[in-house]
Amino acid sequence: MVVPTNDQALRERVAELEKLVEDLRKTVEEQARIIEEWKRGHRSRSRPNSRKKRKPGQKKTPGRKKGHEGSQREIPNKIDKEVERTKEECADCHGALTPTGNTEEVVIENVIPARVEVERNILFEYLCEGCGQIHWSELPPEYGDKPLPGTSKLGPGVLAMALNLRYDMRLPFNKIAQYFGKHVGLKISASGVYQLIERAARRTKTVSEEILERALMDAWLNMDETTWWQDGEKLWAWLMANLGLSYFHFDKSRGHKVIEELLCELDEDGNVVAPYEGTIVSDFMGAYRTCEWMVHQFCWVHLLRDADKALEMAPDERIEKFADTLHRIYIDALVAQSTGDQSMQRGIRIRLGRIIANAEIGGHPDVARLQARCVKEFHGLLRFMSDPDIPAHNNGGELAARALVVMRKVIGGTRSERGTEVHAHFMSTSQTAQKQGIDHADFIIEALAAQHSGQPPPSIFQS
Repeated sequence: MVVPTNDQALRERVAELEKLVEDLRKTVEEQARIIEEWKRGHRSRSRPNSRKKRKPGQKKTPGRKKGHEGSQREIPNKIDKEVERTKEECADCHGALTPTGNTEEVVIENVIPARVEVERNILFEYLCEGCGQIHWSELPPEYGDKPLPGTSKLGPGVLAMALNLRYDMRLPFNKIAQYFGKHVGLKISASGVYQLIERAARRTKTVSEEILERALMDAWLNMDETTWWQDGEKLWAWLMANLGLSYFHFDKSRGHKVIEELLCELDEDGNVVAPYEGTIVSDFMGAYRTCEWMVHQFCWVHLLRDADKALEMAPDERIEKFADTLHRIYIDALVAQSTGDQSMQRGIRIRLGRIIANAEIGGHPDVARLQARCVKEFHGLLRFMSDPDIPAHNNGGELAARALVVMRKVIGGTRSERGTEVHAHFMSTSQTAQKQGIDHADFIIEALAAQHSGQPPPSIFQS
């Protein structure tokens, strides 16, 4: 480079370099801002939001739009209590009031605090006239065994409320104990709540076993995993789910052996003898891709998200073209799945093959990485087109795992191996009961009654 010798040229060169430095500074600041937003999870979308934007200065007001009838509480069909509110004197002059015969009804919905009901059960002794044997009347089967002489026990209503507070409201054991003490008047410790739930888990173990058995018979399953903590130790919570069930399993490993132990029949050496014959819908984690016996449907949402992320972090025409093409292929593939049009499905396979073989855009490192993934998992990306029931994404697995993630934020984790097993059991039964449209607590009480009376356990599956 030739350095100018006169002062005017030097000043122009300095000004040019100062402008270049300022442009570079702005670029660095912008990239730092994008990275920081990405770390915080508040990243902006690379694609325009389809939601209707409000005009500048326009604020969203609560309630319905102008011209629409307002929403009020409706009067309940059942009236539990009727109170006559009378008045004896005038509020202005304190004169006596004479009824006119006109009345007005005002309906108020109130909450009656729950209170402990202590029930003394009188059991009677009987003599059989036929065989001469002595018999005693018994407690209802849902009450379980009789307590020891001189002691009492908690009834099924306490267990039902504890299960609701734990797995519907997601409260820790100490908060459940506080609720019982403050709002119900029942003295019980956090340890007592856990022991109550642990006994119920032990006696209803067949329910979670039935959920796993049904999962292995279903045609497809979403699978996902997330972290869990047991007494400060990091575990992995594995989840299998579909429209009718959710099954949770906690393990120290995140490797493919856990998948094989859950889904397959293994020999003594741990080799797969009889694999799961359905389709597993999952993300691209290596543990799933290691299972060569597995019939895959990989998540398109993860693939598109990775492409959009690459475009946002380092905008480039090549990655933009690749991401846009993938989005269009995905939308058309969903149409081909719903219509069953085989010629359209063949066309989509050709289009996907062309974009992942395009060397012109493959010069971009992020495009090349995603192209290699699509080449390796080509059939696993498009398997959903040939089956209208299989989802093209793993949203179902992530939504099912959300209940566990929210609970993890509240309770932090479990303290023992047995506590983790109990938690896996009731997470499976509560989430499956919700999908089956039945009350979880009522079902567990019914299962306990069957176990106590020696009857076959009820099925959590309604069909």
